[in-house]
Parts: sequence; C-alpha cells; structure tokens
Amino acid sequence: MQSKILSTLLCLSLVASCAFADTTNGDNANARTSQTSTQAKQNNAQNSGLNLADGGGALTNLPDSETIKTYELGAVEITAKDAVDANPSVITINSKSIADKNANNVADAVRMVAGVLMHEATGQRGEPSVYIRGFSNTQSGLYLDGIPMMSIYDRQTDYGQYITQGISSIQISKGFVSPVYGMNTLGGAINLVSSKPQKEFEFSLGAKYLSGDEIRSALSVGTNQGLYYFGADVSYTDRLSYPLSNRYSGTTAQPKGSALNSYYTNQTIKLKAGIQPNENHEYSLNFINQKGRKGGLLSSGGGNWWEWPHYDKNTIYLLGNSYFTPDLSLNTRLYYDTFDNELNMYGRATNGQKPTTALSASSISIYDDDTLGAILTLAYDIYEGANVKVGANLKKDHHFEKDGVGVKGADLSELTTSIFAQYAQRISNFRFVIAGSYDRLDSLNVSVISNGAENTDKTKIKGDFSLQGIFYYDISERQNVHLSVGKKENMPSLKDRYSSKWGDYATNSNLKPESALNYELGYDLNLAKTAVNVAVFYNDMTDMFYDELIFENRCTNYASAGSGRNAKPANACYQRVNADKGYTYGGEVSVEQGFFDGNALVLGANYSYIQQKAQGVAVDSLGRTKITDYPNHIFNAKVAVKPSPKLEFIGFSTLESARYYTSSTGGYVKNNNYFTLDLSANYEFDKNFVVSAGVLNFTDRDNYTNSNLPSTAFHYAGRRYVVGFDYKY
Repeated sequence: MQSKILSTLLCLSLVASCAFADTTNGDNANARTSQTSTQAKQNNAQNSGLNLADGGGALTNLPDSETIKTYELGAVEITAKDAVDANPSVITINSKSIADKNANNVADAVRMVAGVLMHEATGQRGEPSVYIRGFSNTQSGLYLDGIPMMSIYDRQTDYGQYITQGISSIQISKGFVSPVYGMNTLGGAINLVSSKPQKEFEFSLGAKYLSGDEIRSALSVGTNQGLYYFGADVSYTDRLSYPLSNRYSGTTAQPKGSALNSYYTNQTIKLKAGIQPNENHEYSLNFINQKGRKGGLLSSGGGNWWEWPHYDKNTIYLLGNSYFTPDLSLNTRLYYDTFDNELNMYGRATNGQKPTTALSASSISIYDDDTLGAILTLAYDIYEGANVKVGANLKKDHHFEKDGVGVKGADLSELTTSIFAQYAQRISNFRFVIAGSYDRLDSLNVSVISNGAENTDKTKIKGDFSLQGIFYYDISERQNVHLSVGKKENMPSLKDRYSSKWGDYATNSNLKPESALNYELGYDLNLAKTAVNVAVFYNDMTDMFYDELIFENRCTNYASAGSGRNAKPANACYQRVNADKGYTYGGEVSVEQGFFDGNALVLGANYSYIQQKAQGVAVDSLGRTKITDYPNHIFNAKVAVKPSPKLEFIGFSTLESARYYTSSTGGYVKNNNYFTLDLSANYEFDKNFVVSAGVLNFTDRDNYTNSNLPSTAFHYAGRRYVVGFDYKY
C-alpha cells in the first residue's frame, strides 16, 4: 500500500509542476525575479567572505564567476542572511576552499571544519570516514543536491568515492538540521551541491600527480542558454599505492615503503540537463555514474586480504522548483539509485603476501541494491516575516546479497517515511524556526539465510516524532547568538538488525531507534576581515546502539574465540543492543583574520572538544563503557599568504589528541597524537591557467590508528608530493 502511495506521489508532483509551468502569470514572474536576485546576491556575499569554521573558507574575494556558481536547486539549507528561515549555523565550504586543500574527495574537503573529524582511509575496508561531533557516518547523512547517498545496507558510505569535481559547495549542518533531509541525521548532514553552468560556453581541464603513483584528472564542459542548460563532468583517479612514512620501522606483515593493497581507482561521470521556462520554474535531470575498485588495507600486525573489483553506483534524479504564486512554491526531488558492490575475501595475508588460494563461492560477497525515493516540500510565505513548509520524504530501499555462484544470502526491503513541517518567523531582531516530523520504518520483505536457515523476522518499529527549534537574536547586522533544542532519531540499519558479521553476532530484528536530545548555544561574528564562531553543545542519548557480549549459543561461531582487538572469547556472541543512555558534550571555537588589501595574509584556526560516554550496558565482564577511537581534542590551523596577485602560499595543519582503545587486561590504552602539515603554492599565469605544487604531511609524521602500538596499527600515508594544473575557459 505504501509503495503505491510513493509511486502516486511521484506522478502527481510531476503533473502538478508541469501544469503550473505554463499557467503562471507575468506578475508572479516579476515577483520571483526580484526574490531570486536578492537571494543570489546574499549567497554571493556570504561565499566571498571569510568562512572560519572551515579553518578559513575563502582566502580571497572570489570573482563573480566563482561566487554565483552555487546551484540553488541543489541546496537544502537556506543560508541567505535576510531569509526568515536562514540557518547561519550551517558551514558552507566553497570551491576555492576545496581546491586549496588539494581535496579530491568529500572526506578531504570537510577536513578542517570545526566539530568534524576526518578519519583517513584505514582498516580492512580501505575507506575514509567522517564524524560530526562524535557521531559516525552511520549516524549522519551524506547527500548530493539533497538526494541521500548513504549505502543502503549499512550506511558505511565510502566518502572517498565521492569526487569533488563538479561540486560548487558543500553544506554541513550540525545541531539543528533541516527536516527536508529526513531521518537518520542524528549527528548532522553533509550536502554536496553540484555546479550549474553560468556562461554560454564553459570548459575546464585539470590534472594532478601525487607521489605513490597517483593520478587525478578532471574535465568539465557546459553551456547556459538562458532557457536551458547542459553540463558534463568527468573525473578519473588512479592510485597504485600510497607511501608510508620513512619513520615507520616496518614489520613482516607490513614492510617499510608502500602500504600493501592500497590501490584505488574511481571514474565518475556527471551529466546535467536543465530548463528554466521562466523565473518561476526550473527543472533539471541529473545522472551520475560512479565506477570504483579498491583494496582493503593491512595493519602492521597483518590481517585479511580484501579486494573490491567493483564498487559501482548509478543515480538518476530530477530536481524541480515551481512558484505557483509569489508566495506558494513546490520543491521536488525524485530519484532512483543502484549500487553494485563485489567483495573478494582472500583470507589472512602471510608475510605481507596476497593468499594464492582460489576464492570459494562463500568468499565472494555481491550486493545488488536499489532505492526509489521522493522528497516534496510545499512552502508558503504567510507574510514578509513568516513562512511555513510542509512535506514528505519517502524512500524504498532494497538490498539483495548473494555469493560467488549466485546463492542468495539476504533479500531485504523496507520503506522509510518522514512527514515534516516547519514554521519560521522574524520579530524585530529576534527570529525562530520550529520543525517537526513523524518518522517511521516499515519492513516490506525479510529473507536472511544463515547456516541453511531462513530468518524472516520483520522489524517492529513504531513511528515516532522528532521536534527541533532554533532561536536567533541579532545583536547587530554582523553578529548574532543562537540557541537550539531538538530531539532526533536514528533508525537501525539493515546491517544493525540482520547481520551476523561472519558468524560472531546474534541478530536483533527488534533493535529500537536511538535518539538524542540536542542542546546548542552559539555566537557568530562576521566582519569584512574578521570572523569568529563559538558553539557549545550537549547531546542526551537514549537507546544508543552498542555491541554487547552475551554468553548464549546464538551465533555460528559461538564456540570459537576470535582474533584481534575487541575479539569475542569462546562460548560467547556479540549482539547489537540498545544502551540505556549516554551523552556527548563539547565545544567549538573558530577564529580567522584577514590582513592588508585583498586579504593578502589570512590567519585562521579552530579548536574542537568532544567527550562521550555510554551508560547502562557493559561491553564485557570488565564493565568498560567509554567510547573509543575518537580524539577528545582537535586543533586546525591555516595560513595563506599572497605576496602578489598571481602567487599564493597556503599551509594547513591538524593536531588531534591521542585516542583510547580497550585493553585485553582491562581498562584503556592510548596511542600517540595525530599531526599533519600540508603546504602548497599556486601560481596564476593568467586568470584561466593555474599551476600548483605542494607537500602533504610535510614532516613525514608516522600517524597510525586502531591500536596503541605501531606494531599492530594501521598506518596513514607519509610525506607525499603533488604537482598539477587547472585550466578554465
């Protein structure tokens, strides 16, 4: 029944949008023209200024061709300063900041943002991860033009597969999050806003080479003819390996030199076709094809040799914005997404060598997933100082898993529904936004095969309400304070409920959603050359997900002891359960200052503190409850010097405190702190051609994670050199 409702809404939204496109009168068009122009100017002003929570966003005032490239159809959060429902707590990373960091993917791009931890590619999965205020990427959302990009089965999205080519800006929401995103934004949301062609003809070409035999190349073409526009972006990244630090002593399992099995390839094609019949209506059809392959990394203590020969994703989506009257509009997002993933598990590596044993059928895991969804938002401006939005976010997910000869392992499908409303109002210098939603998850089909037995237990999750409020007070035109309070939920993923994790876990189809009551108090100052952002926050967690050790014969490997850190003992199983409660709290401070004409010198820094703990459940008999593998302190700094209009030097630095890990003898152990320094130089031969050179991890620091000992840890890349060019026409 709900699947039929989803299909019906898709059709009705298309019919309504197209029907009104030809009937809107000229007066409405004139009204919309003024509104659009004003918002564009406000967005341009924001993007061309300092953005310090990003460790310094724009180092110089960008030319108009750069600042207006943000794609309004792709943005979810309103950031225009004078809009009644604007959210100034959102961090916007523009294309200049992305380029300055040599950021080839989203994970690299969001590094340096206050409150965000970018965990470099590591572990058997060989992929980077992103945390927002202590919440992992399974508790936060990744979106492209507002379309969810999270992996269907486990939400353990590989941020390294999302290339920044064709991205005009990145919006990061922390604390208060727009209800348009839907559920599962407990930590926040990251939205990649694509580029829209601005000129009659656009062309760009770029390439970079990094030591370790990594090549990055990108090509873009586009045209905007007023009534219609087209754009295409093609990128290709190929890495043979990455070099380890010269300070790494090496082991038999992972010798000195290059990281074993650290190859990585990504090819991404993005196509965009849009029409804008008048100022009241704009629609675009977008298609993205991602093809990837990669190797899973090995620790210095050894590990299993994993390879992904296929890591492919296709997404087609329609964006639309229709103004039926000057005050009434409908924003439409319709999408269909497929994900094909093959994992080859060769077994444990011997002395750093790939096993030669032939793959068995059970050593090959193939995912064939698809998603159909719609996000509809109806907005009405009640009067100049108040508006209301209502809408629905519907998504049907299907996950199919099989082995190397096609034998089914799992066939799961579910429907998530979020019905939301938002009200915003301004009263003099005071402004507030109240948002609420009704969220539910319905299992449509469950078939999981384990040891020849089929599990068909459907999840029984009742719908629940989320409610958020954020209140602003404008001290002056350039500074404000805000207070937000909100309750949000994170639904358990299919993996959380149905995965046995290679036989070590007992499944739990009745796992409840985890929720957080979030409080945040913040202050923002934005002057021509100075920016200061301060925020403190507290999250009161309920039913948070936790892995509990149970001494019951409910998993395949019950009698066997595992190996490695946090491995289970014999005669026991792990199970994903709900902890009674937990909390996280912390604060963020960002400061940036420009000096001299054109901000020839910019100094910026931010500091983040996070503390988190679970209560009411023990990991094991030792009663350990502290959440591990996350630094309590993160410090980012940036210096940009422009001695001439054509030459620019940039330095980025990150320092993270030591991370704690559980000890097999009880209590905790910790590793060394993390430090990296990246330097780069850009020279502009003319306004269209720029060459660059730089050094990543300049000090060649041997950073490592997942262990307190370098002899059993995963080690990050050492010093790397990068050279490249960018040409734009």
